Amino acid sequence: MFVVKNTLKVEHENAKELLNHISKKNALNYFQGFIKKEILEHKHKDYMIYVILVYFESKLAFYKWEGSQEHIQMHKEKSEKPEGILNASHQTFILKQLDLYEES
Repeated sequence: MFVVKNTLKVEHENAKELLNHISKKNALNYFQGFIKKEILEHKHKDYMIYVILVYFESKLAFYKWEGSQEHIQMHKEKSEKPEGILNASHQTFILKQLDLYEES
């Protein structure tokens, strides 16, 4: 499994709008190779941090998504992007282990 981590540092006054934006279903939800998206929130006194984890079946599936017309179109629609992002970072990972709850 291949995981993409996007971290967004956002002004408090724009946090709700950003969360609404990143929570919406879009073309990614229907893209072959997409598994799931998780959004984590951390409230700091001066700003909010959102960590978006996107899981793909493989690195190849991620690269296909990145080069797809759907992905490119989403990034062209800049007028829909919320304001107030103070910082953004992007990292990719390969999932090495996943432990799930097991009844004893």
